[in-house]
Amino acid sequence: MNPDKTDILKKLYAYCAYQDRSPKQIEDKLTKLKADKMDWPDYLEHLKAEKFLDEKRFAVAAARGRFYQKKWGKLKIMQLLREHQINEQIIQQTLTEIPEEDYLATIQSLILEKQNRLKEPDPIKARHKTYQFLLSKGYEPEYVLPVLKREFFG
Repeated sequence: MNPDKTDILKKLYAYCAYQDRSPKQIEDKLTKLKADKMDWPDYLEHLKAEKFLDEKRFAVAAARGRFYQKKWGKLKIMQLLREHQINEQIIQQTLTEIPEEDYLATIQSLILEKQNRLKEPDPIKARHKTYQFLLSKGYEPEYVLPVLKREFFG
């Protein structure tokens, strides 16, 4: 590799060492570094060979962080991973690694948090607002509705 390529590769190593990155993030970084597009596959291969770039590892870390810290649902996590151009098979495999009991417990805790914050006297409107809130967080209706009915209507 010529000196320019070596410098770019060193910058990519440092960029990837900080946290797991997706191939899309690497491409964005290569654009900022003004790397020749013809060399992009070489950079990606070097990063993969040296274990600095791993789609599966990125997907798992991103999904875990979004679910456990931000309390995102699977639909929103899936959308994020697709935006990062993660392979669909890896996305599906990653989402199955979120334990269902944690998923349902998070839905229930979000419902209770929302109920406590709402100042809506009408239970039907409160239920609708809570439902919309959970959909916006990326939770699937088939998971939300049974928990919502149980919380609002005993």
